[in-house]
Amino acid sequence: MSLLRLFVALDFPADMRKTLARAGRNCSPVLPGVRWTRSETLHLTLKFLGGTGAERVPEVAGALRAVLASRPAGSFVLAGLGVFPNVHRPSVVWAGITTGADWVAELAAAVDRALVPLGFPPETRPFQPHVTLGRVRPATRWPAEAAKRLFADAAARGFGEVAANTVVLYASTLARDGAIHEPQARLPLRRD
Repeated sequence: MSLLRLFVALDFPADMRKTLARAGRNCSPVLPGVRWTRSETLHLTLKFLGGTGAERVPEVAGALRAVLASRPAGSFVLAGLGVFPNVHRPSVVWAGITTGADWVAELAAAVDRALVPLGFPPETRPFQPHVTLGRVRPATRWPAEAAKRLFADAAARGFGEVAANTVVLYASTLARDGAIHEPQARLPLRRD
């Protein structure tokens, strides 16, 4: 049985992905030790499924299709930069969501509920809509005040609005140069 690392996500137009990737890389002088995400793989994860048998892809796609067909398409605005969990113990540099965050959170909850009957455990942590721009190497320390200033200055920086009418089920393969994401199914949202 072949296992695929599956996740469910929203995509962005190529020009926005390039803008986001550039914004992350421009932080490098202040934020050393970050492995920046390649622009072509930037996305907003709604749910990570992990190792799943390849034969289950049609079942997962079918469950998602049934739920998402009744969910309205929407939009959200990407803005600001931040870090999880904090500047003193950084692990992920992200771009945030302003307008439309509630719509994205409701969509993620619908995805989560659709997959529980298939044996995927429900999320236990609160959903925090974001786009991962880079992963911080373990034991990295930044000049805290400079990093805080950078994130404060970037808080109001807007990257644009995303019109989301499709959810994508992806398989992710880890590679030396970063993950490779292959769409397994494109699932339309309802257009009114």
